[in-house]
Amino acid sequence: MLALILSKWKEIVVVLALLGSVYIVYDYIYDRGVNATNSEWEAKLAKQAEFRQQQIDTIEQLSKTNIEQTLLANDRMSKELKALQKSIIGKPMTTPDCQPSKDFVDIYNQTINKVNKK
Repeated sequence: MLALILSKWKEIVVVLALLGSVYIVYDYIYDRGVNATNSEWEAKLAKQAEFRQQQIDTIEQLSKTNIEQTLLANDRMSKELKALQKSIIGKPMTTPDCQPSKDFVDIYNQTINKVNKK
């Protein structure tokens, strides 16, 4: 066996050099393909991240607007209900026969209507 290796050492070195160069070329081609695919996917992911950020910004702006409008509406409703509450102060809530007074019924109905219109 040793004699065979010693007699064919040049061919063995050539085959090993050829296999080494084939591996180097394959590895280079593989790395280029992987890098190209990575670049492509990174661009796609960056585009998706930008789109997602735009959606988040839109939702945040709509939420902020909605909160501001809700707070303003609640403040307005609170003022209106306080005005109704003040309008009944000093007026009788019941008649002498323990029935709700006309003022109380009017204020009660106005309150219900205002809350339902919300």
